[in-house]
Amino acid sequence: MSLTTPRFRPGLVAVACLAGGLGCGPATLLERPRELPERLDGRVLWHTPNGYIYATDKSVAGETDRWIKALAGHVKRTYGSELGKGLVIVVDRDEKPIVDSFDALMRLERKGSPHLGTGKPPNAQDRRKKLEDSGMSEQLACRVTPLSLDDKALSSVGLSPDNLPSDAVWRMACPAQRVMEAAVWDFGPKVIEKRKGKAFAVMVAWAYPLAFPEVAKALRLTRDVLAFDLWCGRQEWSLERRRSETGRYLRERAFVLSPMLSVALSLAKSKSTAEGAADQVQTEAGAEREPDSE
Repeated sequence: MSLTTPRFRPGLVAVACLAGGLGCGPATLLERPRELPERLDGRVLWHTPNGYIYATDKSVAGETDRWIKALAGHVKRTYGSELGKGLVIVVDRDEKPIVDSFDALMRLERKGSPHLGTGKPPNAQDRRKKLEDSGMSEQLACRVTPLSLDDKALSSVGLSPDNLPSDAVWRMACPAQRVMEAAVWDFGPKVIEKRKGKAFAVMVAWAYPLAFPEVAKALRLTRDVLAFDLWCGRQEWSLERRRSETGRYLRERAFVLSPMLSVALSLAKSKSTAEGAADQVQTEAGAEREPDSE
């Protein structure tokens, strides 16, 4: 073989796998525990050092294992603690979501992490209004929203809550990355047309391939933040600290995923803070005027 003949280079293949270019599966697979079925509603169990992953194929299992491993590394570096193994069910293309209705989704959101954000349980009417404004259907929301899984949700997919591996200390469902990306192409053009008009939507359509991948990263961020918050919930922290640490992780993770996403979140927070301050001023001003009106 001449020196100029192309050769197979394992190192380059490994780099490509890490970049997601070849759809590589988990780096290490372990034996299936007796407590869990090999298959779950068409999904295959991929047991890795980081978790028990139910996914349709190795590429989805691999991407899931990698983001869990990245989160475990963050927890270890930042807090000197272990993330612990998770039980993660991944919703892929052409698969039915874990929840079959928006009401079921709301139930898990209320029960899962009501302290995220304002700390108030989401109001169903407000949630539906925001969903409508986003251009996303309730069916699509059920598919792409990451959710912590309680006993009822586990039972509904065929798992026994009382018969899980002892080291499965957190559990959630989330969409595959390609589902997130496809979802943005589903609702993105609709919300642009709704807010700016059809002519504007047509005019800026050339930018969709640039903008929509950034929006998909926001969906990945919600997945990662939920998994981190489930870890926070097992710490002996006050609710205030739990919110603080989750907010800190959100900002740091957003920057890692995309500096543009990080800037967008900062701008949104500034706008929300300003609007909140304005509402407070109006409330106080109204209270001061009340005695004069009597």
